[in-house]
Amino acid sequence: MSRRPRVDEDLRQLILATYDAGASYKETAERLDVAFATVGRIVTRYGTPRTKDEGLALFNQRALTEEGRRQRSEAGARGGTACRDRHDAEFYQRIGRKGGLANLAAHGSEHFAAMGKRGGSATSARHGLDFYREIGNRGGARVREMCAKARAMEEQG
Repeated sequence: MSRRPRVDEDLRQLILATYDAGASYKETAERLDVAFATVGRIVTRYGTPRTKDEGLALFNQRALTEEGRRQRSEAGARGGTACRDRHDAEFYQRIGRKGGLANLAAHGSEHFAAMGKRGGSATSARHGLDFYREIGNRGGARVREMCAKARAMEEQG
């Protein structure tokens, strides 16, 4: 892993002063002719966020570095593999059912009905009436095939 170049104290103070004066990361980087990542790193480490949203953005910027993503991905893969090795399919069914029941208790059945309605409306808007006609024709054709097979079996037997 390569080390980042150290930023001297004067540049750090200049970055923070420019940023605190209302400039964005990009504007600060362009004004001072430094790398965008350097500004972000200095402000995240030493600066004070102007708003709650900005504080969350600074936190996310730090948390979502390439190294951080890689570490979390590797840790998640190791944990998932270990969990899979310890438990069977019934365990996952049980915890899925438990989560569904907790969600039902928290939100009620109307919550699921509303989600289904939104999903159905989105599908209808995306596909239109012809989509449903085609599905209905396919289903009807399948039912006719099954009825014909049943009649043929009755006639034979």
